[in-house]
Amino acid sequence: MPSKLENLNETKDGARFSMEGDWLGTHITVVTAYDGNYDDWPYHVYLQTGESPRQRLTTRPTTRRGSTKLSAFEQGLLLAVNSLTRAPKSAGTTTTKKEAPAPNARPPFVDMGTQMPSHVGAQALMPLD
Repeated sequence: MPSKLENLNETKDGARFSMEGDWLGTHITVVTAYDGNYDDWPYHVYLQTGESPRQRLTTRPTTRRGSTKLSAFEQGLLLAVNSLTRAPKSAGTTTTKKEAPAPNARPPFVDMGTQMPSHVGAQALMPLD
């Protein structure tokens, strides 16, 4: 099992920049562009496994932003990896008592730019239109 992103590649298409890589058999794409109105880099995250349709992990319009292009890529890749490494909920399984989180533990999805939990405004994987 890989412990890091593989096949990372940055591309540019006009004003948009994208960073692509693979994690545990899923292709991750983070797309960003500079927003001069806010002086930051809003980004979108997409996941694709095999031949299945590409899924958007972030809302549209996005509420996720980085202060630099690099921070947008890092935050987007972190969001994707966290999403892919969560334990899936299986139907018909019994529930067990959950352990209390560590005193200073961060929630699993934190937008590093705003420190806002992702469940505020973020949605689960959604099919593209």
